[in-house]
Amino acid sequence: MQNVVSFSHRRGKSATRRELLPAGRKLKPILLGMKLTVLLLTAAFLNVSAKSFSQNISFTGSNVPIEKVFAECKKQTGYSFLYPSSLLTIAHPVTIHASNVPLEQFLKELFKTQPIGYEINNRSILLFQKPDAPVPLNPKPIQSITIGNDEPIPFPVKIRVIDTLGIPMPRASVMVRNKKISKVTNTDGIAEIQVEIGDVIEVSYVGYETTTLTIKYLAPVFHVNLKLSSKGMDEVVTGYTKLRKESFTGNSIRVTKDEILKLGNRNVISALQAFDPSFRLEVNNLRGADPNTMPEFYIRGRSGIGQKSLEPVDVSEAALSNNPNLPIFIMDGFEISVERVYDFDINRIASVTILKDAAATAVYGSRAANGVVVIQTVAPVPGKLHVDYNYTSTLSVPDLRDYNLMNAEEKIRAEELAGYYKPEGSYTDANLTQELLAKRNQIKRGVNTDWIAQPLQNALNQKHSLGFDGGFDQLRFALRLNYDTEKGVMKGSGRERKSANLQIDYRLKKFQIKNDFTYDIVDAQDSPYGSFSDYTRKNPYDEAFDANGKPLDKTTRWRWMGSELARVNPLYEALMTRNFSTNSYQAITNNTGITWTPLSKLTVRGEIALGRNIARSDKFIDPASATQTGIDDKGREGKLTIGRRDAYSFNTNIFASYVNNFGGHNMMLSGGVNIKEDKGSQVSEFYAGFPSGELNSPNYAAFMDRKSTYVDNVNRLIGMFTQLNYTYKDIYLLDLAGRVDGNSSFGDERRFAPFWSVGSGINLHNYEFFKSKVFNRVKLFGSFGQLGKTNFAPYAAKGTYTVNQSIYSTGTGVLIRAMENPLLSWEITNTTDLGVEMSLLQNKMMVNVNWYNKVTKDLVNDVDMPISSGFPTYKDNVGKIRNRGIELRLSYDIIRKKDFYFSVFGTFASNKNTLLELSNSLRRYNELVNDEYKDFNDALAVTEDPARKKKYTTAHTKYVEGASVTAIYGMRSLGVNPADGKEVYMRPDGSITYVWTAGDQVVIGDATPKGQGSFAFNAVYKGFSLYANFMYQFGGLDYNYTLVSKVENVDLYNTNADRRVLDQRWQQPGELTSLKDIADRLYITRPTSRFIQKNNFVRIDAVTLAYDIPQQKVAKMGLSRLKIQLTGNNLATISSIQQERGLDFPFDRKFELTLRAGL
Repeated sequence: MQNVVSFSHRRGKSATRRELLPAGRKLKPILLGMKLTVLLLTAAFLNVSAKSFSQNISFTGSNVPIEKVFAECKKQTGYSFLYPSSLLTIAHPVTIHASNVPLEQFLKELFKTQPIGYEINNRSILLFQKPDAPVPLNPKPIQSITIGNDEPIPFPVKIRVIDTLGIPMPRASVMVRNKKISKVTNTDGIAEIQVEIGDVIEVSYVGYETTTLTIKYLAPVFHVNLKLSSKGMDEVVTGYTKLRKESFTGNSIRVTKDEILKLGNRNVISALQAFDPSFRLEVNNLRGADPNTMPEFYIRGRSGIGQKSLEPVDVSEAALSNNPNLPIFIMDGFEISVERVYDFDINRIASVTILKDAAATAVYGSRAANGVVVIQTVAPVPGKLHVDYNYTSTLSVPDLRDYNLMNAEEKIRAEELAGYYKPEGSYTDANLTQELLAKRNQIKRGVNTDWIAQPLQNALNQKHSLGFDGGFDQLRFALRLNYDTEKGVMKGSGRERKSANLQIDYRLKKFQIKNDFTYDIVDAQDSPYGSFSDYTRKNPYDEAFDANGKPLDKTTRWRWMGSELARVNPLYEALMTRNFSTNSYQAITNNTGITWTPLSKLTVRGEIALGRNIARSDKFIDPASATQTGIDDKGREGKLTIGRRDAYSFNTNIFASYVNNFGGHNMMLSGGVNIKEDKGSQVSEFYAGFPSGELNSPNYAAFMDRKSTYVDNVNRLIGMFTQLNYTYKDIYLLDLAGRVDGNSSFGDERRFAPFWSVGSGINLHNYEFFKSKVFNRVKLFGSFGQLGKTNFAPYAAKGTYTVNQSIYSTGTGVLIRAMENPLLSWEITNTTDLGVEMSLLQNKMMVNVNWYNKVTKDLVNDVDMPISSGFPTYKDNVGKIRNRGIELRLSYDIIRKKDFYFSVFGTFASNKNTLLELSNSLRRYNELVNDEYKDFNDALAVTEDPARKKKYTTAHTKYVEGASVTAIYGMRSLGVNPADGKEVYMRPDGSITYVWTAGDQVVIGDATPKGQGSFAFNAVYKGFSLYANFMYQFGGLDYNYTLVSKVENVDLYNTNADRRVLDQRWQQPGELTSLKDIADRLYITRPTSRFIQKNNFVRIDAVTLAYDIPQQKVAKMGLSRLKIQLTGNNLATISSIQQERGLDFPFDRKFELTLRAGL
């Protein structure tokens, strides 16, 4: 069929119809209904001269190639069409009849059924392929076609740059290759630039992979997604601003969500030590893997004294908040608690940045001395509704590899070697033989109770995370839901987390309004089975259950049983009573932020965060519990303690940032005000006298066990800060920061304090003479500054009164809460940091080396007072501590190919902690440590009371100038005398003695290792990936309490013991052993260097195997993404020390199956 074309310049009186039909199709009646009637133009346009370019089109044609329509349109209107020739391969020929139709309406109808879109810009019509149009199978070469002009016409477009989370990236570089055209994106991530068809656009940002975009068609906006480079040379998020790391002189480490998830779905706190060698978790050898115990950690060593060894262990949230070594956490601009970070859904985290030196943390002033951890959450992603679902099933298995307890046969043999069946006192040989035979009969009957298996379980847990994202550029939203059950390996223990989060992001011209609302519910329960150590002490030849399978209330009474509590069956407490210990909290937080960009270089932002946390704890002891049998006053059995906490927080930030580039100078200046208030109150109630375990609510109590207590506090902080980031030609770097903080915790004379930092650096790689094939990037930098911290109750520095809770005949009175110290000053930390960052061998290798020196003075701690003062202690500034060390991070891409990638990664850190100055109060504390042993003598030593043994055998921490805060103290030992099996000591003056003396204790070791870190490898082949991370430590020493409590000082008659009792204790003259006479079962071994051992280890921290199912397969399922991941945590450890770990709650190994799906 021939193409027929006719054009008419006639101005008709009425509209005519026009038809658009693909070439080769016949007219059908059904298509006649789709023909459109074109309206008459207005009288004003009808009067336009025919000689001038018209805004109207008259055109008639059948099966006409669309480019001929373009030519005629150009002829009649003067408008040029700009498009690539490849666009014509997807265009349909048209059949059309139109008379005097307005240009806009003509184009709208012309392209209505075409896979081509258009935009009118001045007198040009830009054509582009619609997003949902098919890609041509055989595209033509790219060229610019301009009707009516010989030369291509540049046209303006917008390049919008976002990261993988959809977050706009300001200050990204947008450049047209081979042309001197370059722009920088604004705060919305948009740069406007002139391009032509065929131009290649390069988009780059420090720390991200450079991305190219070829202009193949015309469109008003092109979207570019930048991915983080494998080297992590990304931006630095300080919580207030974002800085290019290449221009920043501070020390920081950024970790993305994908990197964290390689370690499994653990809490983010425990994951960070795999990436930063100076971020260390304290190993809690008592609570192990208890899901309800908050972790304790520090960055770059311990800068405070904290909890002393003579004080009761407290790992509560309140104790951690006053921990002098704890860094602060900032989430989306606001400070949050450790407990919230611990319970936070890891799938909501976009990245975590650890800020460590003064240049990086000075804007936080009085809170920055221990480092700052900045968490960015995932922002809403615009576009059609997107659904993300993450499911994790975790199997937690008790880790008992470090327990080496004797079985029933071995235990009786050990008792015989210890001489328990030799005649003694009133016990005749016949009595002893009868007891021994009774125990052997137990074994013959098959009694070999595996006590440590009774309270344990293999815990199967589930975690669900569901997210919805959607919206458009102006209005975006995200809804995220989370449900997480974490049962512990002790039966009945667990932590259940539920959360909902709603984010709304609205943008209108120069304004952006964001609101983030979160509701968290956490319920926790401690195991009713009590302490795991209760089971490790039970004798294996004792039965746990009667003939009917019910747990016995007490085990068999043998000859030398101590108190009745030694016979208590912990299984009876767990299974036959209603003891419970629970705690929970509900938290609501709402963050609102408004950003105003009056100029492209100026941004003003205001933020406000409101939070409310309501917590409750309940602990009940059943009146049938064996622990209640010794109560003298009958009717008081059964106890219930209820605690309620109500906390409120208010936090606001108002700040502005100005960015400018001119003549090689690049600067970012920011400043603002931060106001913060925390209020809280706590009520504790004590009830006693319950009729039964089932009736355990307060209304069943016979009376109040003691009077209720009420405590409240208020803390306010105001800070004003400023920060300057400046570079010249991206070679010379300068960072200045300052802040003045005022805190209500201090008295009037010390309420305000200044904090500041200065940093400088040089990018050697930007020098022309330095450019080489070996070094791609070399940055030298250093900083110095003064930071602070506060970690004490708000009433320590100023007199605060509370109403006396006792009622007298004359009424109530008031009491001062604590002895005030109005001269109490801020703890100040002076930090020096020097570093080098290098990228080598075409960016295959990254090397980061840092040296730091932190000196903390005016340490705040308790000072003892005379009893006559009415207060046992008060707070004062007591000393000075230095932490000096080195950090190293290294990564190398061994293989980088399209389908295969293999890299290795390693970290190393070494820190030396030294007490430089000591106050009189700490010297007095050292005397109290010595006093712990002063009542020891031979008469008192002949005892098997566990509490007394623990008191005398514990190696308490002392504080001595020149030593570390982690130093271990005891008497130097020359070993066990082979002749008599007794220990020989060496006094400080070098003399030798058999007598242990508290005053002769010296430093016998230091728990701080000489080196620690991690190493890992990552292999990716097509959609498969294998990641393995290992943790290591060397050079540290530890006091092996297992050898003390389970081998040498063990009550071998009443409790089970470590197998080393049989082969490592001295038994006869001439034996060379490290442990004293096995028959010396009464005299207590006190702190001695014999039990100091090297604590070196290598641990398989995590191994992850994952598979990203190819997109074409996933699409058939109706999904956009599907990933399967298997992870194992804490799989194996090679250690130089063998001691029991997890005394009250065992450690565990975890095995995870994770599915990640997108829709």
